Amino acid sequence: MALTQKLLKQLERYLANNYIDPSKARISARRVCKKVSDIIEELDETLEEQTPFSRFLFSPIDQKGLSEVEVYKKAHIDRRLFSKIRTKNDYTPSKNTVLRLVIAMELSFDEAKDLLDYAGYSLSRLRKEDMIVKFFLEKKSYDFFLINEALTHYGFPTLG
Repeated sequence: MALTQKLLKQLERYLANNYIDPSKARISARRVCKKVSDIIEELDETLEEQTPFSRFLFSPIDQKGLSEVEVYKKAHIDRRLFSKIRTKNDYTPSKNTVLRLVIAMELSFDEAKDLLDYAGYSLSRLRKEDMIVKFFLEKKSYDFFLINEALTHYGFPTLG
């Protein structure tokens, strides 16, 4: 599937409604401090009861009846990296890797958000490339080539 003019126009509208240009964003210092304080408190609680990322990752794999081989191949992830994610309890993959896993498993946006959150990442409205990926997740469009084509169109690196 190619990035059609129709899809590109939908993406443009989506970005116009969802992307926040950081140079135009106004965030008060008080709001930032409160947000950082909340994040630190949440992180402290999370670290106390930390479940390895791998266990959180393999739950949707099992629920969807997918095989590990199917997931890492579809995600374009090396077998050794996937093994590292599975076996090293203290290892958290990069955001790019998590996004590739999300797309390979065809997770809903909420499931994707949960997995990203668990790994310590999010899709920020201040990052256009994140909003492009979010657009495709919300459309339930899990075509790597199409997502990568859109990212390239806007001058961003591909997911891999």
